[in-house]
Amino acid sequence: MMTASSSAPFAAHHSVPLGVRVARPDLATLMDAQPVILVDARLPDAVALHGAGARLCRAVVSPAGVTLRLSHAAVPDQETVTLDHAPSGVLALVAQTPRSLAPLQAWWAAQGVPVPPLIVAESGLAALPALLGLSLAQATEALLQVAALEAQLVALRSEGEELRGAVAALLTTLGGHPPPTLEMRLQTAPDPAAPALLLQPGDPPIVVEPGLPTSGASQLSLHLQRPATAGLAAQLVAAETGRVLAAWRVPAAALPGGWIHLETPEPLAGRAQTLLVLVAAEGAEGSVALSRAADAAADPALAVAVLPPGARLVQPLHFDWESWHGDAPPGIPRLAPAAALAGARLEGPGTLVATSARASLAELPEGWDQARIVLGPLPEGIAALRWDLELEAGLLEARLAVEPAGPMTEWRLLAPGEARPFALPIGPDGSAVLELRGADPASLVLRQPVVFPARMDRAEAGIVPVRLDLADAPLRAPPLRAIEGTYPREAAVPAEPRAPALQTGAEATGTDDDAERVAGYTEVVLDARQRGTDWELLDLRVRDLAWRGERWRELKFKFGIAGSNAVLEFRRAPSWPRAFETWPGTESDAYGDKFVLVVEPERVVGLDRIALGRDTTLVAAIAVAMPRIVAEVLIEEEEAPACAAAATEIAARLAGLADAEAA
Repeated sequence: MMTASSSAPFAAHHSVPLGVRVARPDLATLMDAQPVILVDARLPDAVALHGAGARLCRAVVSPAGVTLRLSHAAVPDQETVTLDHAPSGVLALVAQTPRSLAPLQAWWAAQGVPVPPLIVAESGLAALPALLGLSLAQATEALLQVAALEAQLVALRSEGEELRGAVAALLTTLGGHPPPTLEMRLQTAPDPAAPALLLQPGDPPIVVEPGLPTSGASQLSLHLQRPATAGLAAQLVAAETGRVLAAWRVPAAALPGGWIHLETPEPLAGRAQTLLVLVAAEGAEGSVALSRAADAAADPALAVAVLPPGARLVQPLHFDWESWHGDAPPGIPRLAPAAALAGARLEGPGTLVATSARASLAELPEGWDQARIVLGPLPEGIAALRWDLELEAGLLEARLAVEPAGPMTEWRLLAPGEARPFALPIGPDGSAVLELRGADPASLVLRQPVVFPARMDRAEAGIVPVRLDLADAPLRAPPLRAIEGTYPREAAVPAEPRAPALQTGAEATGTDDDAERVAGYTEVVLDARQRGTDWELLDLRVRDLAWRGERWRELKFKFGIAGSNAVLEFRRAPSWPRAFETWPGTESDAYGDKFVLVVEPERVVGLDRIALGRDTTLVAAIAVAMPRIVAEVLIEEEEAPACAAAATEIAARLAGLADAEAA
């Protein structure tokens, strides 16, 4: 007779489980997670289970507890140890009666882990069929678990690739770097003589297989033979999984005829699948007339462009965000759609031409006086906009305004070769207008704007955008200040500023008030020194700078003199520790982004770009520490007096920044 029983009833008979012991030499083998069959030592023919593909362990039940033995015969006076944890590799318990191993089952349940199944059999040979069935069931369960883990691993890798691409695109957007040029993988010319492919609401969608993989798809273009009188719905679908990768819903008013370009928020990532394009009309009435392809009359004329993963982030027009990973658009900065710059128009003298997909050139003639450039359509849900301008030649003043009756920046003078960002909050119905004034001929490059989506909240009825309150939004903020995120501060910030390090002589006699005015640090290193006629530059690295409750583990900056000016230079690069919570710079060169603070005799250039709070405290801390830093690194230099005088000037001019902010 042979049965497999549940272990539930035994708990009622053994509420207080006895101890389980094992011979010390067998402990490591028993706990190595290899398959074990645990049998009652009184089971006849237990030796038949030796060939079942698992080790055999005998359980000797006595009034004192249970002893487990891996060897067949007991060794007299062998040392045993008490088990604190149940072995993990036990396949089954085998006994002649349901209650033969009840003490062991009670102990097992007390460990908080599932009790192995019990096989009731007259002998070891009789237990083999049930043991085989149990082993097959456990093997099947293990295979299913492995398959589930492999599926999770594939999904995790796919998400990791998408995250890496999104981070790369975000860094490109924030850094103001132009994205790569779109690569056209497929473009079929429209046939003007062929009748249109007419789509009407309620008709099944047209399905086109372009013969391309999904990876990197960034723009779908369709050609309309004439203006549409119905809306257009388009989707990019993965053929193997049926997953909708991107979708658009374009109203009839935005379909004037000709080529329309539908952008994805970022290049499609993940495992490459076969790309399908679905196009349909939507609405109550009307139609959409698609042009037929010249070389394939049954298909519409279309184009598909690709980019490498992480090449850009875009806030597209007419995008159906519910199809984008089933979530709302992330509230991170993105490039404005290509139509925003392509649809910009110049009001006034001069010309405006597109030099690339991401830049346009405005040429203003002699004696032009005033002009306006109105930006093209923007997507919904935008809280703010940044527009970068670069003057190639001439001289002019510019300001950015939001119409109608919106905020505007102050007039800013642009010099040749200078790139300036203009940023403003923008309401749901506002349009961005760039106002220009000047007299001399000028050439102005307009970069693709960056938009800042409004915060998104989920409501029970769907995804509802919650727009920012723009009434009291400050206009002074530099373009990147609101989007770089918070600085990862130290976990333990001293409550009081640390005393200046390495003080000797007269410095050692300072009072507590002196410690408030002097920033402390643990080490300063002079990485490099450059000198020339009437200029000098020190490349410095300061560790553990602390002042007024703030601390910076490591800082790298350049201090120098140029004529009568003192200079502090910071850079944003992988080899430079991050200094500012919000990057104040707008300049860049071959080595990356940089910010230069120039202390002139009459003014401090760049001070207005530094954010209040921790960033202002940083500049003040460096300023008050500069005299001692210069004295330490140039202690034996004959030219030290010039740098020392500049350091003293910086300390006198900038040390009061934190006090002024507090006031």
